[in-house]
Amino acid sequence: MPLLARNSTMMLYGRPGLGKTTLAMQLGLAVASGSADWLGFPIRRPGPVVWLQLDMPRPELAMMLTRALARCPAARAQTHFLRLFDHTGEEMWTIDVLRDNISALKSVVRAIEPALFLIDTVADVYKLAPHDDLNQQVREVVRKLREIAPSAGIVYLQHQRKRPAGAPGDDPDSYLGGMAWAAMASSVLQLNRHTKRVTDEEDGEETFEISYDLAIRKMRLAEVPCEHLKLTKEADGFFGALWKAPAALHMAPHLVPASTPQKDVLAALARHFAIAPETLRKALQRERG
Repeated sequence: MPLLARNSTMMLYGRPGLGKTTLAMQLGLAVASGSADWLGFPIRRPGPVVWLQLDMPRPELAMMLTRALARCPAARAQTHFLRLFDHTGEEMWTIDVLRDNISALKSVVRAIEPALFLIDTVADVYKLAPHDDLNQQVREVVRKLREIAPSAGIVYLQHQRKRPAGAPGDDPDSYLGGMAWAAMASSVLQLNRHTKRVTDEEDGEETFEISYDLAIRKMRLAEVPCEHLKLTKEADGFFGALWKAPAALHMAPHLVPASTPQKDVLAALARHFAIAPETLRKALQRERG
């Protein structure tokens, strides 16, 4: 997969409540079920998925998982949610991979041999030591995650940072913690929500249109086909992607063999991205001048 591969890492960040967990769960379902793609990006290495969920109440997670598996029942047998318990039997919602004994966690995860290891959120897997170098701590956390799942693709979720007091809105390009979170990642994606005020021309009533996109901040494993991928959101909270024809054309090397005739390439792209073949042909003509 251009965004994620064996021994690679991906960071997904955004404001709380936008749907990062849902988006990550969709990725996990695609890998666990052997699906062809996630939001149009091809899945190259299907297999077991291990999820360390530390950021969501269990009843809410159970409801989301029930809806997800109803959409993709083939993923059930390959999806593993980890739960951490202390010595009294109480469930733990944080762990410190830098200081705690994580041998039991390692043994459980390695026994599964996951293709994908998802952490939601990465801020909950270690305790910040205020007198230590922040970025060095981040690097050590990522190394520990790699130690836990040495052959898996690793995805860690992060929250977006708010702007300082007095500044309007959120900081669109910043996330909690040190800059090393992005530096250590092979791919960095940001989930965004946009609200647009719309006035009805007849009665003057104002409504709000909400849209989503996935900003591709970094993609080390492949050429970036676009900077922003427009997303749709269904009633159950799951996302779909709306690819534009020029970006879809640039995904051809990842989806079809190089020897494929042009008409068959366009037909394959049309099916994969739900774009009319004629639209793709026109985009190809414009690209060729």
